[in-house]
Amino acid sequence: MSPQSQRNTGLSSNSSKQRIATSFGRAVESYDDAARLQRYAAECLWQCLDPSPTLGVAVDLGCGTGLQLSKIQQNADTVIAIDLSRGMLKHAQCQYPDDSCLWLQGDAESLPLLDATVDTLYSNLMVQWCHDLDQALREIYRVLKPGGRAVVSTLLRGSLAELEQAWRSVDDYRHVNDFLSAEHISEQLQTQRFSVARLQVEPLTLEYQRLTALTRELKSVGANVVTENKRKNPLSKLDVQRLLSGYEPFRLSNDKLPATYQIGVLVLQR
Repeated sequence: MSPQSQRNTGLSSNSSKQRIATSFGRAVESYDDAARLQRYAAECLWQCLDPSPTLGVAVDLGCGTGLQLSKIQQNADTVIAIDLSRGMLKHAQCQYPDDSCLWLQGDAESLPLLDATVDTLYSNLMVQWCHDLDQALREIYRVLKPGGRAVVSTLLRGSLAELEQAWRSVDDYRHVNDFLSAEHISEQLQTQRFSVARLQVEPLTLEYQRLTALTRELKSVGANVVTENKRKNPLSKLDVQRLLSGYEPFRLSNDKLPATYQIGVLVLQR
């Protein structure tokens, strides 16, 4: 893509977005090994995206460490990798030093691309971090060419429900982000101008021997940041014990602890 295809846009100064970018930037070395959820969601997206004959000009929005870039590159004429986190973007660029890929630091709510310049937009488990999903959807519509398509995954309300309930044994602060419901996103899609706009829900349960394995995994992918009403003081030993005890009722018959996710897959065509 030529420089004329890019739109100058400043990154949001929103402090929560800066915290998100910093958290993911710190997770670059551990991300790939811990990204079980992300790999599963990626497969859900690929099942919805027929790459034939080509993806054309393709955007990986929220490219992270570049887990899906090689697959996108195999099926696209041009690839644009965008991420809010400069640390993630630099890491991905080192992993995939390909001159055919354009690397851009950018915000999904203000994409650094001109109108109608993208054939295919791919975004895996990123838009749940957007402050305004409706604005992100408008931006996706804006940059897609007529007939262009997007597949987007996000986490829905009900994700990490066991962890959220266990934290209620400790305090009233928010320790799990409040994800949008499938009903809310479906209503937002009805206000958009996409010729095709649908949402399908893919449930997933991951299992852990100990709760610390789950919390370590969340931190390893940078997803442990809470955007509002976050507790500031450290946990006491009693708090930790209450949290562990609060999660125990969910232990399965195989002696594992479950973490349930509700993955929303959006299929969009302009």
